[in-house]
Amino acid sequence: MKIALDGPAGAGKSTLAKALAKRCGYTYINTGALYRAFTLKMLDENIDIENEAVLLRALEDSVMKIEGDNVYLNGENIKDRIYTPQIDQNISKVACNRTIRQHMSEMQKKMARETENVIMEGRDIATVVMPEADIKFFVTASVEERARRRVKQNEEKNIFHSFEETLKDIQYRDEKDTQREFAPLMMTKDSIVIDNTGKTLEETIEEMICIMQEKK
Repeated sequence: MKIALDGPAGAGKSTLAKALAKRCGYTYINTGALYRAFTLKMLDENIDIENEAVLLRALEDSVMKIEGDNVYLNGENIKDRIYTPQIDQNISKVACNRTIRQHMSEMQKKMARETENVIMEGRDIATVVMPEADIKFFVTASVEERARRRVKQNEEKNIFHSFEETLKDIQYRDEKDTQREFAPLMMTKDSIVIDNTGKTLEETIEEMICIMQEKK
């Protein structure tokens, strides 16, 4: 079974997808981590993504791989470097770039084809990467709830940003994700909306498992 899991920033997609995959014995693929990895490369190497030739070389030179929670860029495990406010503030310009999205989409499609039982999480999985998915979940929560969660996640990593700053960042990402020209964040006609505002992780997982069992 192939499951697409989309949703806005801070909705808990990664936590849910990871826990659901573990419960079901499926492979979990976090596509957003690939965009974060390239954002890190762009910042580290001062890449001008407006220069198409430079951008194409940078993409061709980037070997990205996901193994569970680990994210590798050219052999280096960068998982502890890609979830920071600096990446959050710069990822939208990477995610909105058509050339980058096309490159990433092809990479993700290949991952999906090569995996039998997979839960793939991102922002355009149901619409672009895996439109043939057996189940398409769209996970969301109120913007205030998403900001609170992001503040808590950052504090656990000793990163301290105010609720107001975090809320503003998430609202900015929502606007960029939904309004970008290529592969915007959106629900499909057959998307199943999971609003986990005020719900525990376990409650949300149980809701999703019930739906999966009904679809089998």
